[in-house]
Amino acid sequence: MALAIKAQTPPSWTLKQGTTAADIIWSNVSIGWWQQIIQTAIVYSLAAALTLGFALPVAITGSLSQIGYLTYVVPWLRQLESLPSWALATIQGVLPLAILSFITAMVPSVLRLLANMQGLHSRRGVENYVQIYYFSFLFVQVFLTVSLSAGITTTIGQLPDTVEAIPTLLAQNLPKASNYFFSYIIIHAFTTFAFTLMQVTGLIS
Repeated sequence: MALAIKAQTPPSWTLKQGTTAADIIWSNVSIGWWQQIIQTAIVYSLAAALTLGFALPVAITGSLSQIGYLTYVVPWLRQLESLPSWALATIQGVLPLAILSFITAMVPSVLRLLANMQGLHSRRGVENYVQIYYFSFLFVQVFLTVSLSAGITTTIGQLPDTVEAIPTLLAQNLPKASNYFFSYIIIHAFTTFAFTLMQVTGLIS
């Protein structure tokens, strides 16, 4: 562990944890501050685009989890009612969660590539930004997008005529998305174990 000593007002000293040589990204040391600002702005934009860009596929997974309600609204989906109960349960309960788990497992590798483009001087700094970007992604997609898409799907067939009644209707139906999150925790635990065992993210990165 490296320690850095910084003098503020002699004879007082501030002892801070420094960066080891193995942790330094030497190719970024020579990057100027103005270049790092530009690269950081570009990475912020790409991370935001990545987070918002997955809204559609994640919303589809949330809607698939409520496919029982969609069959009453979308006529061509009624063909699914002829499927065996186990197949319908798989489409509604397992497929959306497996897709979402796959997305959330692959995103950190992409975010790590973006963070490496940011011009940071240490790998610790890269990992810190990966965690920040990943938390933002999970909050927007797994929480907001899934909650809204799964909750709104259950209200499509019963939208009220007045705008004032919409908040009440959403308040009654949004909690139905909780089943999605309970199942997601279980599926995510198994998929994370499988990805860790097979080192899938290591092969991609």
